[in-house]
Amino acid sequence: MRPLLFLVIVLLLAACNQPQKPGQNNPVTVEVTIQVAWPAAAQYQSLVVSATLAGGGQSSTPLTLNRPNPSGKLNAPVGDELFTVKVYDAANGTGNLVAQTLVRQTVGGGQSNVLSLSFASPSIPVDHVDVSLAASSLAPGQTTTATATARDANGNALVGSTFTWASSATAVATVDSSGSVRAVALGSANISATETTSGKAGSATLTVSTTPAPPSPPTPPAPSSIARVEVGPASGTLPQGAKSQLLAKAFDAQNNEVPTTFSWVSSNPSVLGVSSSGQVSAQSQGSSTVIVSAGGKSATATLSVGAASTAQPSASWSALEPTSYPAVDDLVVAADGTQYASVEPPSSLYRRSGGNSWTPVYADYAGAPWAYSIQLTADPTTSNKLWAWSASQQSLYLSTNGGLSWVLAVSGPSLGRVYYHPLNSSVLYAGGYRSGDGGVSWRYVSSSSIFLWSPTDPQTLFDFDPWTSSGRKSTNGGTSWNTLTLPTSGYTDVKVAGDGTLYLLGNAALYASTDQGASWSTRYTGSALGGTSYLLISPANPNRLYAYRSYTVGWAFSTNGGTTWSTATLPFSVGNVSPDPASPGVLYATGFDPATGKYVIYRSANDGATWQDTGVRLSYNFPPFNVRNIGGITYLATVEGLWASADGQNWSRSNQNRGLVSWAYSGADRTSVNRVLALPYSSSDGGQSWAALSSNLPTGTLYQSGLTASRWWLAGVGGDVFLSSDNLATIPWVRRIPYQQFGSVLLAPSPRNDQLVYAGGSGGVYKSTDGGATWNAAFGGLQHATVSAIVVNPANDQMVFVATGHAGVYKSTDGAASWQAANRGLGNLETSSLCLAADNSTLVAGTNDGGVYVSLDLGGTWGWSSSVGSYSVNGVACDPSDPNVIYAATTGGVYKSVDKGSSWTQASVGLTTPYDQKVWVSPDGQTLYLQTQDQGVFKGQPSASGGAGFRTQSVKRWLELRQPIQK
Repeated sequence: MRPLLFLVIVLLLAACNQPQKPGQNNPVTVEVTIQVAWPAAAQYQSLVVSATLAGGGQSSTPLTLNRPNPSGKLNAPVGDELFTVKVYDAANGTGNLVAQTLVRQTVGGGQSNVLSLSFASPSIPVDHVDVSLAASSLAPGQTTTATATARDANGNALVGSTFTWASSATAVATVDSSGSVRAVALGSANISATETTSGKAGSATLTVSTTPAPPSPPTPPAPSSIARVEVGPASGTLPQGAKSQLLAKAFDAQNNEVPTTFSWVSSNPSVLGVSSSGQVSAQSQGSSTVIVSAGGKSATATLSVGAASTAQPSASWSALEPTSYPAVDDLVVAADGTQYASVEPPSSLYRRSGGNSWTPVYADYAGAPWAYSIQLTADPTTSNKLWAWSASQQSLYLSTNGGLSWVLAVSGPSLGRVYYHPLNSSVLYAGGYRSGDGGVSWRYVSSSSIFLWSPTDPQTLFDFDPWTSSGRKSTNGGTSWNTLTLPTSGYTDVKVAGDGTLYLLGNAALYASTDQGASWSTRYTGSALGGTSYLLISPANPNRLYAYRSYTVGWAFSTNGGTTWSTATLPFSVGNVSPDPASPGVLYATGFDPATGKYVIYRSANDGATWQDTGVRLSYNFPPFNVRNIGGITYLATVEGLWASADGQNWSRSNQNRGLVSWAYSGADRTSVNRVLALPYSSSDGGQSWAALSSNLPTGTLYQSGLTASRWWLAGVGGDVFLSSDNLATIPWVRRIPYQQFGSVLLAPSPRNDQLVYAGGSGGVYKSTDGGATWNAAFGGLQHATVSAIVVNPANDQMVFVATGHAGVYKSTDGAASWQAANRGLGNLETSSLCLAADNSTLVAGTNDGGVYVSLDLGGTWGWSSSVGSYSVNGVACDPSDPNVIYAATTGGVYKSVDKGSSWTQASVGLTTPYDQKVWVSPDGQTLYLQTQDQGVFKGQPSASGGAGFRTQSVKRWLELRQPIQK
């Protein structure tokens, strides 16, 4: 059904005093001025307006208004003071009436009348959709624009249609919601647009090739117009079986580039073949010269072909034990027994179905709904149905597939965790919201600070406001409310027990109602409740009540429904309190320990009369911890991880947090591959166990000297640089690099000189010639560009490369005294990472949007590497033992190439996350470490079989949600 459109028609009515000829009976008419506010979304191009006496008979001459002409006049007949204005769709003649209204005339006096006509957009059917591409052939990484037009059966364009866009092969080309198309990999893809109302669709074919086909074949210029031809790379080495693209350009005598076609010839085709587009293929070992010609001029490139790599094509991984534990916001159990945990940072969801190992559930947390302080609720009857309330986003989300995807259910400031009514699972509560249809729809019912629902009647609700000493009750699910008569004019808290009894905490008094607030009785008055402001009821026994005031040592408890009370003096100032949901009389509470600066979780097994230290220590008191009982085990979900106990006396988290990791890789020792560093921890057994280093080390990234194994630099946040000369026994601060305000600085120590160190970050490039004691600016020609990667050539430490985001790659050959752009073939793609192959002549770049690029001539010319999928490349790593081996850490897992990027294999066997940041390769190429975005660090080794350990459909889901959800 098409949406209603609104036109505003202004009718200026004035009697036309036309003289009548003798003997004539001319009709009296009124001149009507029609002004139309044409809606931007209207599909019609013109309207016909006419006026007819309401009683029938005389009609005006129709008036035609053509878009966007806003006004016109017609003479309306005068009769019984009413005439009908009718509006027709002129595209279909005058037979399609789209609106009409009655107008009361006032003859004479020049009266005006303003009408708002609301009518449906005319049902001009969409017959077909045309799709066109600004360019039908692209190279990987290039973009173009797709345009869609809806047309009727006569081929007329229809205005106002909206379209959904899709690509038949997203691995080849992608298209966003605005029709912007990006080429990803070689092949072809149909770019289609579907008109949202009619469902009619059309498409156009995009071809992605190494060299994009021009719109029309260029006309070769006269030989005399080409002064020279250049080709790149002019030299380089490929392994046998690899392919690479050469780039050629022609210039005239004024150094202007001349568009032309080139001819390509290999001097030794059996060694190196070359196609008509300049793509070379390494056939056998040896050397060959490629000659490229145009307009009588030529250039040559001499390439060598080496032996193919014998390295295994993939890699397998296993997770390292974490050094510390993430905050566990909540823990719930689904109907089938599956446990779910919400964890931060980063905010994410995990699950386990038995045993102690958690695995991530890749939901929408890369964009939404995940934020901080996620509280979960599992549907009591449907296994895969979960609710997630985000306190920071003030939003409630629903998943019906075990957390793989989420939809926004409702947003609002008075939301909270979801609770199912114990007598009717179709009735749900979330803060001040209520649903009576299982969560399909939600209704805002209360904004009071105390909102309660009766556990014995799904229709009965209460809200109380201690500030006004008022209370209300609803018996129809919040549709209407009645004022309650309360037993006191001042109270601090109200709670409802599991048996439906209402308890109201007054000034040193407790009142109770067993008839849903209709009447109240005084349960207790006395000093035991003096000064208390909070009331708790045991979920396991409605007769056990507790009263206290936050951050004091006073405590009161009752085991008989509040009739009598006992008091206790706590050994701590109470913070958060949680009764055990399954054990009557058992409580947990946090108290601050000034000696350690930590919060301690205490346990009481006798209603708070005495308390024992559980040994659990928290750095923060917020968010509050949650207590859960699952299979006879009590769990504490805290900011310091998940703790478990079978007896309430002995608590452990070491085997409950496996897979729930929160730590960053800092470095690995090149002289001892089993020494892994995640400051302030160190592991000497490849990450299976950890010990804190003796010194109080800051966090950051470590860089080991290429000459002295015991010498380490640490780059911290804000430009701070630390230097250790004793293998990290101590690491004193040496200097702060200027103007590095954002993030950590990147270091690149010279592999040949311990005193020479380069640095890059948000403040540009700096250089130290005294081991980091002093730093000098070295960004001439870079214009303070933010540096995302920096690499030094081990064979010549005066040759430095930096990646500068959208400014591309820059190269210096004079020790950073000057810089030149090195982007030929790379363009302005956002470059995230660099690495230099073991031959010291091949440079590799990872980009956020265009995959991996390889330069065989140290940045002189770049060639696009085979696709690693439509993923952002966060880091590239070159194998120090094999110049042909490259690893790429992407948002879709790890990929590996053994032929200098000519082809790639997914190397993610054993990984439980696709979001990978950085790969470190040992000097012998046999040990790998991988820093992931949200699963800590994995250790790997080369393997023969490729693949992934995570759900590939989850990666696809994440890619669909890379743009933030619009609200």
